[in-house]
Amino acid sequence: MPIETIRTFPRHTDQVNNCRPENTSSSFTRKIKMLFNSRFQLGGVPIFNVSNPSTNSINTDETDSSQSKELFSLAVSMYSQPKDKINNFERVIVVGDSLSDSEGRMLKKTLGLLPSAPQYYKGRFTNGFTWVDFLTSPTVMSYKDKNSNNTYRPVEVINKAEGGAVCATYNQKNPKFRFISNIKRQIQGIKFNKSDLAIISIGSNDYMTFNKTNTYKVISSQLKAINKMIKHGAQNILIMGIPDPSKTPFKNEKPMEYENKMKMLTLMHNQALENSIKKLNALHSTNIVFFDIDKTMTEIYQQAKTLNYETNLPFANGYIGGKEQLDTAPPYLFNDNVHPTQEVHAIVALKLNEFIAKNFKSPVDPTTTD
Repeated sequence: MPIETIRTFPRHTDQVNNCRPENTSSSFTRKIKMLFNSRFQLGGVPIFNVSNPSTNSINTDETDSSQSKELFSLAVSMYSQPKDKINNFERVIVVGDSLSDSEGRMLKKTLGLLPSAPQYYKGRFTNGFTWVDFLTSPTVMSYKDKNSNNTYRPVEVINKAEGGAVCATYNQKNPKFRFISNIKRQIQGIKFNKSDLAIISIGSNDYMTFNKTNTYKVISSQLKAINKMIKHGAQNILIMGIPDPSKTPFKNEKPMEYENKMKMLTLMHNQALENSIKKLNALHSTNIVFFDIDKTMTEIYQQAKTLNYETNLPFANGYIGGKEQLDTAPPYLFNDNVHPTQEVHAIVALKLNEFIAKNFKSPVDPTTTD
């Protein structure tokens, strides 16, 4: 998240769905009910209400002034069936930046300023829920109560991710680096158990926000943190790599060489990180796997283009100001210049759900990835 980009909130005028994520009045298709209501519930309450689940017709949102459209058609096109439920972890521990900040940590740190625009939901850098919310919802992840044969409990989520966070530790004389979080701070004091799943999603801000180019330093910082996590009991670690900033609307504000530079840094970072993870697994009795978030985002981007989603422009600009209603379902890939919409977060969560079910069979007897 480029924390320097603090502007007022000029946004697109089309109003798609003036609602909160947990209380949507528009009705969807059966696939949407299956996709979201049967899999993604927070606190036992469906995120999206379906007013007419029995119909076979395509239900549309008709609040657009220009045209009506099917809601969440991108998610439906990519996933029409519920995925495997994960029930072998008691805790999910998340380390990351704004893409994973489901607790509003940056909002609290800035005393309610960033992000405070209406198009951000309760401190999240998106127009609804994040992949963390979706992935750890009770119908997707739970664990069996040791004191009951038939009772499953929601997983405990410890989310240390914070908007603006970097991976490496930089000059602390610089006020920006004293203010923002980093991976070293986020893992401090955490004691891990064999029934934990740790997920790391950090590193983009090093390159995108602070223009660092030393991939070795960024990856070394992450590997050092991972080794510390292992020392403190972590056995199951999922590392997400970084998405390519050159595929976001942020590139529109930059010269062409920026796009080429970001592509190269992303490729170098992810390849080196994946190779390092293989070496780590050879040294430890752990299950550390690499999830290629850039590959996933590319797949989503390509599918979005076929559905005529807006992929090159953000739905909104700026993190503060404005009085418009929150729109939870615009046909846009990006909520702002760098952060994806909650629909994209939901698709990422479904991909992660599938990936975790395949690669983490048991926290006691970990398997290795392909």
